[in-house]
Amino acid sequence: MDAPPPNTVLQRIISEELLLRAFPPEQTPTKEQVEERIALMEQALGVTDAAMVDALEAVGLDRAAFERAISRVLIVQAAMEALDSQGHNLMAWLREQRDGADVLIFEDEAVLDITGAQAAIATQVASSPLPTPLPTPTRAPLSALALGVAEQAPDFTLEQTGGGTFTLAEQLAEGPVVMVFFQKCG
Repeated sequence: MDAPPPNTVLQRIISEELLLRAFPPEQTPTKEQVEERIALMEQALGVTDAAMVDALEAVGLDRAAFERAISRVLIVQAAMEALDSQGHNLMAWLREQRDGADVLIFEDEAVLDITGAQAAIATQVASSPLPTPLPTPTRAPLSALALGVAEQAPDFTLEQTGGGTFTLAEQLAEGPVVMVFFQKCG
């Protein structure tokens, strides 16, 4: 199974962030719930847990990163269930939220290299019940989302809204980085 294209992954992340802002998690998934989902995924892929760990390590990730990604899938599913329980149509609700959001994407500063276990995580996220994202108005075309494969984004430091700074090099030293930028209101 191939990894979804970077644009699809980015659009899904945007949809998830809109959903999680409106329906923040009341509780995080338990270790047992995460393990159950991982076991189902490994069964569907026909791999053992040891093979999954080896694949993760081959791309510089560990099982803890995989568990966090699966936990996020479960959190998004819970948010979707909350939206549904209020009688909302997910696609209509996402369209309305996207129409009211100002999403800016700076393609020249991004790198997204999805290989190996990262592809498995992205595929799991892409196969979650969240529908294919709606088109997002942007101020730049999405056709040039990534630099080249294996090209690294230039280092930078930004102020964070909650105080402090974010330096890309420091975060990359801890593992893969996905950044979500949004306009601060107020």
